[in-house]
Amino acid sequence: MKIKAVSRIILTLLLIGMLTLAFNIQPVKSDWTWTETIYIRADGSIDPDTAPISSVDNITYTFTDNIYDEIVVERDNIIVDGAGYTVLGTGAFLYTKGIDLAGRKNVTLRNMSIEGFYYGIYLEFSSNNSILGNNKTNNEYGIRLDHSTNNSISRNNITANNDGGIWLFYSSNNCVSGNDITENNWEGILLAYSFDNSISGNKVTNNYDGIILADSSINSISGNNITENKGAGIPIVSSSSNIIFGNDLVANRDGIHLLDSSDNLIYHNNFLNNTRQVYDLAWTNPGIQPSRNTWDWGYPSGGNYWSDYSGVDKKSGTNQDRHGSDGIGDTPYVIDENKQDNYPLIRPFPSPLDSTRELNETIKTWSLPKGTENKLTSKLYNAIHLLIMENENGAVQKLMNFIDQVDKLRGNKLTNEQADQLISEAQRIIDLIKG
Repeated sequence: MKIKAVSRIILTLLLIGMLTLAFNIQPVKSDWTWTETIYIRADGSIDPDTAPISSVDNITYTFTDNIYDEIVVERDNIIVDGAGYTVLGTGAFLYTKGIDLAGRKNVTLRNMSIEGFYYGIYLEFSSNNSILGNNKTNNEYGIRLDHSTNNSISRNNITANNDGGIWLFYSSNNCVSGNDITENNWEGILLAYSFDNSISGNKVTNNYDGIILADSSINSISGNNITENKGAGIPIVSSSSNIIFGNDLVANRDGIHLLDSSDNLIYHNNFLNNTRQVYDLAWTNPGIQPSRNTWDWGYPSGGNYWSDYSGVDKKSGTNQDRHGSDGIGDTPYVIDENKQDNYPLIRPFPSPLDSTRELNETIKTWSLPKGTENKLTSKLYNAIHLLIMENENGAVQKLMNFIDQVDKLRGNKLTNEQADQLISEAQRIIDLIKG
């Protein structure tokens, strides 16, 4: 893809700022002394052999204590289990790496905390690795991928890093899902010169920017909760052919910020109380071409939910020329003369009906005892029926009954985790219905 000059300048300035920060970071004071780098060698050995890592099969490597230095993994097809311990550095010195997975394939890294490094976890020309259930705090960057493919980054907590939470550079076909990315000084997630990645189900809160697309294409950004970021929820810079759908963009300065980016499909997102729901830099810089994107998925699928939309839902049909409610506003939501959502949603997405059906299907996948499954799904079937009949008060009551039933089954037929998940989702549906 042609690299646009404007985004080159922006990224260069960002990188210069990062280097300046790196050279001004002071070491963290500590009672322990710096030790030598630890290696998991290609032959399966641990070097030095006094390092607090054990393995009985040269496949699973388990921490037995905290580690106070960098770890370089040179072996493929292994599991590195932190067992709840921490990898600690002495400060985010330039290019130090908590865990170095450069060149690795099929390594699972799980259940550890990493703090005090320039990169918490670093992958370069790495593929088919899994970064699962770790904490990355007070590094310069939580996780960085360079020229890396087919990796999975999921269920990590990435908090209070000096610059970025997760960075993908020249990387493709990676899945970043279910992570909690909060209070990082700059962006939660950055994709630069990267394509065909899936960014889904992440909580991206109180960073400067949420999820940045820069010179990146054919990525899917879906189902993320992007809330209270000081800049933009999703800045899109010189990027095209991305799909952005099903995200909650709540109380950011800008919901979506555009710069020279067109041909992206943006639909089924909830724009809730952002200072500016959408902002195009071309509005205040006449030399920049306006961005032209698609803001709905046609009829009857619809577009996005906008908290400041003042239209009504009294008509249906592709041209909104028939009587009857269809959940879509009768008039477009106008962003500017180049942009509008032709089919704005009247309620946030997903609808209470869709969410209740999905919750019902989730229960069926858990292989619960048949009697337990029936006790739960019968109440949801009743709620679904009432929602179809537009009896919202009745549906709320059935969902409350469902929550009571879940509480009774907690610790017996349902684990605490399952019960928490069901109650949280049922309460979210109730909140959607009540508006």
